[in-house]
Amino acid sequence: VGRWIIYIDKCTGCGECVDVCSLGLLYIENEKVKMKEERYCSECEDCARACAFRAITFR
Repeated sequence: VGRWIIYIDKCTGCGECVDVCSLGLLYIENEKVKMKEERYCSECEDCARACAFRAITFR
């Protein structure tokens, strides 16, 4: 199982990742992306691909 990683210093809070998450797990709080329930993430990586700032990766 992979791991979702957010680089807070790169996140601008634009919300592009939130818009593409088909499971609705992402949200913006204090201008940074957060995940509600990481265990439900399908690791499709749509959020990482949507991020122009490369703030999200999977390992």
